[in-house]
Amino acid sequence: SVVLLFEDRLMIKVSLYSRLCLYLLAVFGSLLIPVHDPVGADTFLHCQLSPTIEYNPYELFSRWDSVHYLNIAQTGYTKEKEFVFPPFLPFILRYSKMFIINLTNLQPDDCIAEIQFFVSTALSLNFIFSIICNSQLSKLLLDRNLIRRVDIYLLQLCFYFCPASIFFTTVYSESLYSALSWTGLLFISHCTLLQSSVRQNFGDAIVGCLCLIGASLVRMNGSFNAVIILLQYFTASVTIIDEKVNKTHEIWRVCVCLFACCSAVLPCLWWDYFITQAICTHQNVLVSPDTLNFCQQISLQYPQESLLNIVFRTPQMYPYLQNKYWQVGFMSYWQLKQIPNFLLAVPIVCVALYCILFTQSSTTNDPDRHPTANNTSIGAILLKKIHQIIEYFLLLAHSLRLLSTKSLLLMQTSLKDCFNCIEYRCLDSNFTPLAVHLLSLLVVGVFFANVQITTRLVCSASPLVYVGLVDLLSKGPMWRRRLCLGFLVLYNVAGVLLHTNFYPWT
Repeated sequence: SVVLLFEDRLMIKVSLYSRLCLYLLAVFGSLLIPVHDPVGADTFLHCQLSPTIEYNPYELFSRWDSVHYLNIAQTGYTKEKEFVFPPFLPFILRYSKMFIINLTNLQPDDCIAEIQFFVSTALSLNFIFSIICNSQLSKLLLDRNLIRRVDIYLLQLCFYFCPASIFFTTVYSESLYSALSWTGLLFISHCTLLQSSVRQNFGDAIVGCLCLIGASLVRMNGSFNAVIILLQYFTASVTIIDEKVNKTHEIWRVCVCLFACCSAVLPCLWWDYFITQAICTHQNVLVSPDTLNFCQQISLQYPQESLLNIVFRTPQMYPYLQNKYWQVGFMSYWQLKQIPNFLLAVPIVCVALYCILFTQSSTTNDPDRHPTANNTSIGAILLKKIHQIIEYFLLLAHSLRLLSTKSLLLMQTSLKDCFNCIEYRCLDSNFTPLAVHLLSLLVVGVFFANVQITTRLVCSASPLVYVGLVDLLSKGPMWRRRLCLGFLVLYNVAGVLLHTNFYPWT
C-alpha cells in the first residue's frame, strides 16, 4: 500500500508538471508565432473572446473543435453541424458552471467572461480526467499482464507526453473519453474474466456499464469498446474449458457481456435518432436545404418509427453530417492534396502496427514476439503470423457453424483447438481484444475518417498503443529508442505550438 501511495503521489506530480510545461509552451509560442486565420473556421456565435484586448491566453485553448463544445455548453445545439459533437462534455461544462455559481455566488459578467469560465473549467476537469486516465490505464494493463510494474513510471510518462497531449489538455473530449472508457473496460473485465464472486462483480458490472454509456455519449467511437468486450468473453471462455464451470457463473458472464455491449452501442444509436428528430422537426436548429431533403428521404423510407428502424436504419443522420461538413467517408481523404495529413498519421500507424505484431505479455518470453531477439527476418515472421491467423479464423468459422447445431461442448473444444493453433499464444484474453480494437481504429482512421485525427483517435481509445511506446523506448537498438523519443518530443512541441495558434494539426 505504501508503494501504491507513492506511485499515486508521483503520478499527480508528473501530471501537474507536464501540464504546466504545456501551458507555458503554449503561452510563449503564442508570443513568437503569428496566429493563423484559417478559412472557414468556426467562431463563437454571440461574442469574441478578445474584442478589445490585444492578447488573451484563453484563446489559445479555444481552437478548432473547442469552439463547438463551448458554443454548445453556452447556448445549446443551434446549428446542424454541432450535432456531430455528442452532448456529454458540454453537459458537464454547463452543469459545472451552475454548481460553481450556486456554491460561490460568482456570476460571469458578460459573454466573454462566460466563455473564459468554461475554458478554465475544461482545463481543470481535463487535468483531473488525465490523472484518472493514467491510473486506470496502469491498472488495466497490469491486470492483463501487458506491462511490468517496473515500467509503470515510463508508462505514465508516455501517457502524459503522448503525441496527442494537447488534445488531452484543451477543450476537447479526449481526456473524458479515455477516463470513462478505460474505467468501464477495467470493471467489465473483472466480471467477464470472473476474478471474484457474482455478488462482488455485480457492483463492478453496474459501474462498468455506466462508464461505457458515458464514453459513447462523449465520442461515437465508444461503440468500438464492444469489440473488446465480445472478444474478451470468447477468448476467456477458451481458457476455462478444462475446468468445471459453475452454470450460474457462466450465465452471469454472458449477461454482463451482453449488457456491456449494449451500453457501448445503444447510446450511439440513440444519439443518431435524437439528432434526426431534432433536425428534421426544426427544434430551434438552423437547417440547410440539403439536410431537409435528406430528412425527406428518411421519412419516405421509414414512415413509422420502431426499434428495428432506429437500429438498422440507413441512411443515418450522423454519418451524413460527418460527410457533409468533414468529408468523412470511405477513402474520401485519399487525394494528392491530403498527402501532408497522411504523413502526420504515419508515425502513430507504425507504432500501432508494431503493437499488434510484436508486443507481448510481460509473463511470456517467446522470441517470435520480438524480431530483434533472433536472426529471423521480419518478413518471414510476418508471413508466419499471417498463415497462423488464417488458420485461426478458419477454425473459428468452424466453431461458429457448430454453434448452430447447439453442441456447446463441441463448439468449446473447437474454440480451444482454434487458439492452440497459434503457437506463440498471442491470441489470448489479455492481448487479442485490445489488438483487434486497435486494428479497427486504424482502419477507421486511415480509410474512413479524416486521416490526420488517427493520432488522437488511437491515443485516446487504445490502451495497447502505450504498451508499444514503452516497448520501443525500453527495448531494442538505440536508434529505435531515439527515433521513438524524437517522435514524442516533436509531436508534443509541434502539437502545442501549431494547435494553439490555429494551424492545422492532428
